[in-house]
Amino acid sequence: MQRELTGLYSKRQFKVLNHVQLKRRESGESYCVAVFTLSDLDAIIAGLGHDAAQEVIHSMGLYIDKHFGTIGGFSTRRKSNEFVTMLPFSNLEEAQSILKDFVKDFQEQGISDIWAGAQKLVPSDKCVDFTIRAGIAEGQPVADIDSIIELAKSQQKRNRTVAMCRQGVNK
Repeated sequence: MQRELTGLYSKRQFKVLNHVQLKRRESGESYCVAVFTLSDLDAIIAGLGHDAAQEVIHSMGLYIDKHFGTIGGFSTRRKSNEFVTMLPFSNLEEAQSILKDFVKDFQEQGISDIWAGAQKLVPSDKCVDFTIRAGIAEGQPVADIDSIIELAKSQQKRNRTVAMCRQGVNK
C-alpha cells in the first residue's frame, strides 16, 4: 500500500534494504545518500489544493524511483516533503555525476511530467512557486544512516524554483 501511495519503499522496507546492502559489503566500502526536499509544500496545498499537492508528491517519488531505481538505488519518503535515496555501490564523485544527470533530466522533463499530473486536479488559475533542493553525502557501512542523511541535507542546494500555473510550468 505504501508503495502505491508514494511510489517508493516504506521507511521499514528502506531500512531493511539498507541493512541488507551494507551487510554484503566489505568493511570500508562507501555508499552515498541523496536527499531531495520539496520546499513550500504548504504553498502548494494552499494554492492548488491537497489532491494536487499529493499528486506532486507522488509524481516526484515516481520520478526519483524511475531515475535511481534503474541504477540500483532505492528510495523512501522520510517526511511529507523529503525523499531519501540510497546509492549502495557509489562513491561521492560517481554519485555527484548521477545527481547532476538527474537534475538535468528533472529540469528538462520531470517538472513538466509532474505538472501534467497535478494540472488535472488544479481547481483554479492560481500559480504556486516552490523550490526543489538536493544534497548528497558519502558514508561508510559503520556510519549511522541518520547522520549521513543529515549531512546530505546540510549539503542541499536549490536546484530549481518552479512556478506551477494552470497555463503551464515556468522554470
